[in-house]
Amino acid sequence: MKSIYSCLLGCLVTILNSAAMAEPIEDNSFLMEEAYNQDAGIVQFIQTFQRDKSGEAFYSFTAEIPAPNKTHQISFSVPYSRLQSETSYVQGLGDVALNYRYQWIANESVLLAPRFTVLAPTGSSNQGLGTGLTGYQTNWAITVLPSPHWAVHMNVGATFYPRVKKDLEKPTDLYGHNSALSVIWRLRDNFNLLTEFVQTSMQEAAGSETTMSDTVLINPGFRYAIDFEKSQLVLGASMPTPVLSSQGPASYFAYVSYEPTLW
Repeated sequence: MKSIYSCLLGCLVTILNSAAMAEPIEDNSFLMEEAYNQDAGIVQFIQTFQRDKSGEAFYSFTAEIPAPNKTHQISFSVPYSRLQSETSYVQGLGDVALNYRYQWIANESVLLAPRFTVLAPTGSSNQGLGTGLTGYQTNWAITVLPSPHWAVHMNVGATFYPRVKKDLEKPTDLYGHNSALSVIWRLRDNFNLLTEFVQTSMQEAAGSETTMSDTVLINPGFRYAIDFEKSQLVLGASMPTPVLSSQGPASYFAYVSYEPTLW
C-alpha cells in the first residue's frame, strides 16, 4: 500500500513541477473569442458541449488553422444540436460557420483580431436546427493584458442575413449584434478562473413582421492546461446562466481544446 501512495505522490509532484514550467494559456474563452491567432504550424481543435435541465444539448467542433502564420487564420465551426419539439426531440447538424481572422495588432499588452464569417445554411430550418439562409458575420476580438495574473477579453460584432423572404410580405434584411466581456484570473500559468458576460441580439421573422430576440448570460468557470512536448491540451467547465431579462435554466458547459504542432 505504501508503494502505491509513493507512486501517486511521485506522479503528483511530477505534474506540479511540469505545471510550473507550463506556458500561459492563450486559448479561447468558452462563449467568446480571445484575440490570439494560431502560430505557424500549430492547429487548434476545439470541442464544446452544453446541456440544460430541459434536455436540450449543443455540441460544436471547431478547427483553427494558421494560413500560413498567425497574421492570417482560417477556421470552421460545425454545430450539432438536440432540441425539444412539441412531442419529443429533434437533433441534427446546424449552420456551419466558415471564418477568416486577421491579427491586426499583437504586442505585450494589447491584441486585436477582426473576423469575417460566412454562415452556410446546412441545418434544417423546418426542424429549427438552422436558418435556411446564407448569413454574414463580423466579430472584433480585443485582448488586454494589464498584468501577468490578469487578462481581459472583449468582443463586439454584428450578423446580417440579406433579403429574407420567410413569412414576410416583402424581402427584408435581418440584423443582429453581439458584445461580450471575459475576465480571466491566472492563478497559475496552467490554471485559470474566468467569468464571461455575453450579450446577443438577433432579428427574427415572426409571421409577417420581425421581432428582436435578446439573450444575456453570465458564465463562471475554470480551465486547466496540460503541456506536452509539441502540443497542449486544455480542459474547462462552466455554467452559463441567463440574467437580467433573459429567461431559461442554467446549463452545464464542457470545453476541450487540443493544439498539436503539425508542421
